[in-house]
Amino acid sequence: MSKDDGVTREHRPLLIKGADGKIIEIEGGQYYINTKARVRYVMKIDLSNEASRVYACLELATMGWQQELAVIKTDRGKPRPLAPSDIMKQTGLRKQSISRAFRELEDAGLAKRESDDGNGLRNGHMRLYSWAQPHPTAGTKKVNTRDTFPAWFPDSWAPLKKLITRLRLKVTINEVAARDYLIEGEEAARAYQNGQEVAARFLERVCAQSKWPAHNKEERTERKEEKEKAGGRATSGAVGEPEPESPPARPPARPSPLPDIKSWLHENIRVPTALDEAVVQEIQREIPDEAVFKRFQTAALAVRNPRKWKVFVAVARQARERGALPDPPPSEETREAKAHREMDRINKVIAQAHEAEQQEKKRRKAGGGM
Repeated sequence: MSKDDGVTREHRPLLIKGADGKIIEIEGGQYYINTKARVRYVMKIDLSNEASRVYACLELATMGWQQELAVIKTDRGKPRPLAPSDIMKQTGLRKQSISRAFRELEDAGLAKRESDDGNGLRNGHMRLYSWAQPHPTAGTKKVNTRDTFPAWFPDSWAPLKKLITRLRLKVTINEVAARDYLIEGEEAARAYQNGQEVAARFLERVCAQSKWPAHNKEERTERKEEKEKAGGRATSGAVGEPEPESPPARPPARPSPLPDIKSWLHENIRVPTALDEAVVQEIQREIPDEAVFKRFQTAALAVRNPRKWKVFVAVARQARERGALPDPPPSEETREAKAHREMDRINKVIAQAHEAEQQEKKRRKAGGGM
């Protein structure tokens, strides 16, 4: 028995019975002997794609030479210790990916890196080992969370990284399988990012920060202690003691600015055509204040299956004109009568909006016919 090209070569070829019953002849030097313990152990653990590729390279460099020290054949025909740069050439992985793969293999008890002089790991002084009998208790460390994302993780999926980390997930598919999900992943990442932006814009309108926000933990603690002290003085103070000073009056609240009408339309109204900026400006001109905007919201949400954004210009105009009329004298009408009156007004606005839409269709049809 002799060695050739890094694998054990017997003088006679290896004969294997094929699926069709015919004998497959494997030339000497193109097969090697492996231990069953290695295969059985790997079947039961979960390795990343890059760790599996590095492990396959180590197997050829160790079991192919019937030893645990990984070696490679030089141009002169003599073996030398395998280096990470050799693995880079054989697998096509980057240096950072190989380092992550080795940490994973070491934690799994499948491989080990050592220096030949007892100092730190560095180029030219590194020895790589792959065990003939795996050491399942060798690794006690957990894979770093930064290793959740493999080197091939697409840039177009980057918005999903925060979600994967927050949910404590791990990417388990390999680079080849990921190609089938590339477009779907891009759409999911884009939708997730857009959803965050929409939510942020919405929260800016419906949520308000405290007028005196506590910017750090110390400030929040001080305020809590002040409140507790004030409460203690109010409940346990002796008779005759002066009452604690009342906190200074807060300044009057400023009128809230008019909400972003364009964003509100995008989030609450569904129209098959694109929203033209000119239409938005027309609607904004009809809505001078918050009260008109609230009436506009009520009427706009009641419009069924709108086909054009132009319809809501008429809705805004009706909301403004209704606000300009003087309020009716107080009466003793019941809640039911008030509700009927409000529904009649909304139905009128809807009818006018539909009428405007039909007129627009007729104009377009007449123009197309010409």
